Amino acid sequence: MAGGLMNLEEMIAFYGPEHFPIPEDRIRLFLADTDPNQQALGHLLAACNPYAAGRPDKARDYLQGLRHDSRTLSAPIIAMLIWLDRRAGDPQSAAYACVEYARDASEQGQDALALEACSAAIFLDQAGRFEITRSPEKTMPLVGLYERAARKRPVLPKRVCSSGSVRRRVALITGNLVDHAVAYSRRVLNIARYTDRDRYDLRFYSTENLTQRDCPLFPFGLENGGTAECAPACLDTLEKLQVPVWFAPRDKNAIQTADAIICRLEEDGVDYAIFQTGLASPIDWLVARCSPVPVKAGIHIGSSPFNTGFDLYFFDNPVNIEREKNWWTDAMGERVVLTSGVDIAGLRGSPSVSREGLMIPPEAVVMGTVSNHLGERMSESFCGLLARVLKAHPTCWYLGIGTPPGEERLCIFREAGVLDRMRFPGAVRTASAVLKLLDIYANEFPVGGSESVKEAMACGIPVVAMTWSDAHAESAGAVIAGPDYGIPQRDPAAYERLLHEWICNPTARRDAGVRLAARAEEHYGIQPYVAGLFRQLDEVEKRHQA
Repeated sequence: MAGGLMNLEEMIAFYGPEHFPIPEDRIRLFLADTDPNQQALGHLLAACNPYAAGRPDKARDYLQGLRHDSRTLSAPIIAMLIWLDRRAGDPQSAAYACVEYARDASEQGQDALALEACSAAIFLDQAGRFEITRSPEKTMPLVGLYERAARKRPVLPKRVCSSGSVRRRVALITGNLVDHAVAYSRRVLNIARYTDRDRYDLRFYSTENLTQRDCPLFPFGLENGGTAECAPACLDTLEKLQVPVWFAPRDKNAIQTADAIICRLEEDGVDYAIFQTGLASPIDWLVARCSPVPVKAGIHIGSSPFNTGFDLYFFDNPVNIEREKNWWTDAMGERVVLTSGVDIAGLRGSPSVSREGLMIPPEAVVMGTVSNHLGERMSESFCGLLARVLKAHPTCWYLGIGTPPGEERLCIFREAGVLDRMRFPGAVRTASAVLKLLDIYANEFPVGGSESVKEAMACGIPVVAMTWSDAHAESAGAVIAGPDYGIPQRDPAAYERLLHEWICNPTARRDAGVRLAARAEEHYGIQPYVAGLFRQLDEVEKRHQA
């Protein structure tokens, strides 16, 4: 449990199972205490009674009723609700509980707490069924809470770009960087590599929004370290590319941190700001909304922030525009479809690890996936399909790059007798080092990758990807693979048939790889992407001047 809080199981063990159920008169003593901590303890002990009797659902009902009726902002109560939902395999319910909590915190004037609760809701939603992320109707209440916080601080009028400098100062802004196979980190590095530095002075700003706060207000959230801890390789590359880096403070709350970032952007005289952000990053949202930077653009990374601070919003996946079109207003900026690119020449020219090093036979047909979220995204249905394919083809192997799945998923392969033909060597910093080992790229489902799909295509590897829904992460891979190869609807049988075909038919596999490599060259090169990005920013500046 966050903040050193005990969960119900630990509380029962601490007090001794023989003491449950605890008598109601003893619980009433805690509830009558004037100390809020003692009151919270009383409620948790009351929830322990049905939990100890084997009824976790009753324990949840009790705590949820308390939250709903009293609108208490007690950290132990909401922490226990989240724990119960996650333990029951239902992070989606926990996400909705966080949204309700955020609303109550906002109405009680605790905006910074509300923002952290909103962020937690999105993370839990993405661990659940993406119901909030994929539905503008369900995201708008969070947008309203962000907007309420924004309106309580002064919004400075937009500046104009400095006329005395030829080079525009450009801020690349994101929650943080991490090494390995993460799309937004690779995009920052690629922009740094391929920007015309005679015209644009690049600087990177890490808002640290995707990092645990030094003193978090909400008892659930990210636990990973900041950019300095998680991205030494990225930072080293930025240093070599002569891109200055600034880290936002982590010892302040979300609103104070946003103000500090805005001040820094003003001190640096930033002309263009490019945000990679979504609703999980309220700090970034406030900066985009309230900063007077002359030209501000956002890059869609899964769900729109519906933020009126942007001049432009870049969409890589047109599915997102279609899904969100009825909720978008002109004040949220001009929507531009600009397909994100990958470093094709760099991918093809980089060295690869050997099959021998991974103890994979040279004659094997290797399927594989590269993902920073591999363990989470190897769903039961995805794993079951892979197990059937591996069992049907004894010469076929699977290579998973990223955090391996848990024991529950590995059991699927063990029971099928194919686990010995699976390799999980861990995360890598250079995707091409392992992509070139693959004969087939198998994109995860329901939630799948996007940048790794492009990189596989660039390396001439045929891709199997399927649209599961109109959520970005459940459709992007198939959109990238295109109409000839992407499976356009939820059809696992078609996905499995294509794997069988390409395993059995090396000629068809090679032909698909050649065609997909050509598609990558036509649509997914990094140089055209970066050039298009800055061309659009320059046009916005010209319109402002006119």
